[in-house]
Amino acid sequence: MHNHRILILNCTQKSDPDEGAFLAELMESIELRYPKRVRHQVEKVSNSQELRENLVSDWPTIIHIASHGKRLWRPKTGRTETCIVVGGWPLYASDVSKMNGKITAELVFANACSNSYLDMAKAMIGKGARFFCAPKIDVYWADAVVYTAVFYHRLIWKDTSVERAGRFAKTHTRLGYAYPDWWSMR
Repeated sequence: MHNHRILILNCTQKSDPDEGAFLAELMESIELRYPKRVRHQVEKVSNSQELRENLVSDWPTIIHIASHGKRLWRPKTGRTETCIVVGGWPLYASDVSKMNGKITAELVFANACSNSYLDMAKAMIGKGARFFCAPKIDVYWADAVVYTAVFYHRLIWKDTSVERAGRFAKTHTRLGYAYPDWWSMR
């Protein structure tokens, strides 16, 4: 039996639908039923510095980032780069690579559109995460919630591995194709 400690980083703006709040409610339900399998904590993150600080927290085994994401051209580097948008400002994959500290969580799940690209995966895994998951395309927030709920249901309720939970969610949700890659350091 796994003992998951999930840190939910809610980076969405007040005016946006709140995938992070939904996930927090789901985790509370799971904790009531399986108190030995999961503990969760929610942090409202309003800027990229707070996101960086939370990524290197040593408490969680899973970091779930509820945010917006993009692929943007960076004139500074002369290339397109993946970013997580926090408080209207981007945290680029190259910023993650340069962070102080190490990610100790086994999984970083970035429910942020267009983040499942090699640059962000390499950045997160290079900083210590064992697995990285994110959608590769723009995803409607409600579809992202369904994928996330199916994934965590398999991971926690069914007490299965990250890989199996990811495969199941990919196969059994309408939007599974949006999460094409489960990056891992293996």
